[in-house]
Amino acid sequence: MGAVVKRSQFLKDLLAVRPEDTAAAAAPSPTPAHVKSGAARSFEEAIGRLVSTGGVVAVDPAAIDRADLADRMEGDDGAAFSALKASIAENGQEVPVLLRPHPTDPARYQTAYGHRRVRAARELGLQVKAVVRPMTDAELVLAQGLENSAREDLTFVEQARFAAAIEAAGHGREVAMRALSVDKTWLSRMLSVTRAVPADVVAAIGRAPGVGARRWIEFAEAIGADGAVATVRGLLADPAVRALPSERRFARALAALAEPKAAATEEVTDAGGVPLGTIRRAAKRVTITTDRRFGDWLAARLGELHRRFEAGSDPETGREPED
Repeated sequence: MGAVVKRSQFLKDLLAVRPEDTAAAAAPSPTPAHVKSGAARSFEEAIGRLVSTGGVVAVDPAAIDRADLADRMEGDDGAAFSALKASIAENGQEVPVLLRPHPTDPARYQTAYGHRRVRAARELGLQVKAVVRPMTDAELVLAQGLENSAREDLTFVEQARFAAAIEAAGHGREVAMRALSVDKTWLSRMLSVTRAVPADVVAAIGRAPGVGARRWIEFAEAIGADGAVATVRGLLADPAVRALPSERRFARALAALAEPKAAATEEVTDAGGVPLGTIRRAAKRVTITTDRRFGDWLAARLGELHRRFEAGSDPETGREPED
């Protein structure tokens, strides 16, 4: 709970109404007010205050870049995005986005909160209503995390990818925990999935709505087996599988890893090439099939053969290891 309080306080400070915001309302060509500090109950309430005081400015979407940290996976939320886009086309952009000045280009901005609204405005050819605030990289991560927590449909694997991106960017785990509002144990579970499952496999599966931590962890453990990655990549390359919804692609991939591998069978012959039987090797056992007479002989000596095996004796000579 402490992490949530800190993150909420950060946003309250960031979006507080300042005199510069009020002054911006009277300006004929408003420019972003680079301010921080203050308080408001929530992001929406803070935005409302800024709207009423003129602290929201219009920004060309062509001048807005995504932040480097990937969170939402594109491609499987088309219906939700289409609905948002249609709403903005009909009613306008009711909730402004949160931007920061680009750290290396003063003529550009980066999105901290409201990535899909920026995308929708860009596709509609509209100016983006925005609040602009200077932010450190860590503050940008926290703002993205707050936006993510407000999305009821953000999936486990999207959260895990965001956690991995935070770590890869060099931010400490404390920042990741605050951004995602999770404890150390849950963060470790997320990172264990992204480390075990190759990024291209995650991308091919997609958002996998409805697939939670337990099944992703099961998948991460299974994909570590020999040949498992190749098996999954081959499956996901199938056009028929690619056409399935994301959660069904995940189910097919997990099922493929759960299928027992066919046991390898080899024929055994004597020195003259006469068949003696077969050996079938499965994942956890070996089955020897031979004629009854030789089988009885082996069975009678199985205990002694096992003793020699455990002692490390030479299987051909029977010689015990020297001390």
